[in-house]
Formats: sequence, C-alpha cells, structure tokens
Amino acid sequence: MAYLDNAGLAYFFGKLKAIFATKDVATTSAAGLMSATDKAKIDSIIASGIGVLLFNNDNNSLSGAITLSETAANFVCLTICYKTNDDEYASVDVYNPNGKLVNLSAVGITDTSTPDMYLKSKTVQINGTSIDTYKGSYYKTAQLRLTNNSTPTRVDYVGITQVIGYRDPSEFDGLGMPAMKHYSKGSTSYAANSAYYADFTISGFSSITAVIPYFESSVTNGGAPGNLSISLNSYTTTSVRCLVHNAGSSAVSANPHIVVFGTP
Repeated sequence: MAYLDNAGLAYFFGKLKAIFATKDVATTSAAGLMSATDKAKIDSIIASGIGVLLFNNDNNSLSGAITLSETAANFVCLTICYKTNDDEYASVDVYNPNGKLVNLSAVGITDTSTPDMYLKSKTVQINGTSIDTYKGSYYKTAQLRLTNNSTPTRVDYVGITQVIGYRDPSEFDGLGMPAMKHYSKGSTSYAANSAYYADFTISGFSSITAVIPYFESSVTNGGAPGNLSISLNSYTTTSVRCLVHNAGSSAVSANPHIVVFGTP
C-alpha cells in the first residue's frame, strides 16, 4: 500500500477546500458545489454531530430558569446535565424535548461512619429557549431522607449546569449533496523525458464539477518523484484524460489516481 506524503495531502485537501467553497452570492456563479445557505446548514449539522452546547455554567444557581442559546424545538434530543447541593452530577436525555416535563433526580450518600441516603428531585419544563422549575399548585422540588421513615421537605437542591442539543439527521435531506468517486490506473511505467495520456473510465455522474488528479507518493525504478507530474487534460461524464509528464532522465513507475466530484 502507498500513501500520499505531506505535500500530496496538502495539495489534495487544498483542492477539496476550493471545491467546497460556497457559490458567489452576488453573481450566483458556481465557484463551489453548494449554496452559502446549504453550506451553513451542513456546517451546523456536522457541528451538532457531537452536540451543540446550548447552556454551560457549573456555578449556576440551583433554582430559577435558564436560557438556551437556541430553541429546543430545533433539536430531536436534549441532554440535561445537573448537580445537587452536594456538588454531585448526573444527566438525563429527553427525546423530542420541546414542551415536555422532565424529572431531574439524584440519590446522595453522606460521608459519615453510619451513612444516610438522600433523594433530591425537581421537575422542569422545557419551553423554547427556557427551562424552568415546573409549578402546578406548588413548585415540584423536594428532598427525602431515605432512612427513619422521613417525610419529604420542599426544597430546591437540584440545578442545571449544561444543556446539549442534538439535531435530526434528516436535516441533510434535500441538500443536493454531491457524489464523489475515486479511480486508480494501477502501477504504470513512464519512460524518461516523455509525456503520456492517462485515461480513466468513470460512471454514475450526470455532470462533473471537479476532477483532482494525483500520484501516490511511491515511485519505483530509481526515478525521482519530483520529476513526475500529472495534470487534468479533459473530461466528460464517462471519461477523464490526464497528462502525465516524466521530466527525469530515468524511467519511473507510479500509480495515477483521480477523485471525481459531480452530480449523480
């Protein structure tokens, strides 16, 4: 197996960056594969693959409402992280969260020779950009000592510290994502001081947006890799022709590749 060297990787990803540039908003010329609107949406979706941090404050008060940076209606799931007055942390996941009541509870154990256990609980309501303690006739907050048949006391010992939102993957629908395919010629010998055509047969495209030709970094038969170059000559939706030039004084063998971007 052969790999691209650092220079090859820099070239390849530089081309990718140019290909995925947004269209010129003023002229609508297709400088890239997608509109600025679609690109912004995709960037947001990709970022949300590891979650969007909507609220973050480890020192937040245990009581009172918190404000999210974006409405819960935009997310298919929220992770709500919370802590107790003993600085013990937990979390809960809520699917289709907007408008729902969510219980935040934790059981703590005292650091004593004869341990006690306490249940601390509150119910919150998610409403758009706000998450607040739910109140019917009373605020739904309490603590219960789990020994000696104790009675719950109405205290608020649970507070939210972080909220993370996850989007619906179906937001990718309708974005017109481009197709990308890779083709390779296999190891080919190129004589000294000569130029050749490298022809590829491609399929699955109704139109072509860009073609990136490159060589694997391994070159055999004693030739210097810097003497070998490849450039795009022409293409259709079914074929690509590249020009290979060996400027060295020795024959070399190398494997030409192309990556093709276009509309399926």
